[in-house]
Amino acid sequence: MKKSLLTGAVLLLCIFSTVSAWGGAVVFRGGEVLAAESSSRQPAVANLPKGEKGIVWSYVLVTVRVTQGRGLSIEDFSLGVLGGNYPCIAIRENDGRFDAAQWQCQSVSAGKKYGMLFRIPAQDYKEAVFSLVCNAPGKWTHTRIPVRNIGNAAFTAAGRVPAKGSL
Repeated sequence: MKKSLLTGAVLLLCIFSTVSAWGGAVVFRGGEVLAAESSSRQPAVANLPKGEKGIVWSYVLVTVRVTQGRGLSIEDFSLGVLGGNYPCIAIRENDGRFDAAQWQCQSVSAGKKYGMLFRIPAQDYKEAVFSLVCNAPGKWTHTRIPVRNIGNAAFTAAGRVPAKGSL
């Protein structure tokens, strides 16, 4: 009886510590991930090449705050999903527009929010944990982030993402 109570208590502790670990923001190589959402609605992206024919796409917006002194480009990170890595296709500052031809944010400022947009094969889930993969060698190869599927809705505006994060 005592053994089963102890096992149950340990199991509950593990469950609650895992759930509470996602509160707020997640630290990654370039700063903090504040939010991550997946939508089947394609956002407006200037100069975006068409995806492969026959594939239904979903879009993932990862909203970040970059550490002072760091830069941000579409080459820096990819998204690890279902055993594949999908490149960042566009970035934007705050709620600015996405332009796939703009490969970096020229003047990254501390405190501002930046959006990294990824295109992945569509999948059916409510929430999932993906990997934000750093494409540069070093200590931080990947960071696990929870991604919320918002169906066909528009992404949450950067200005509405809490400064402390909403993961």
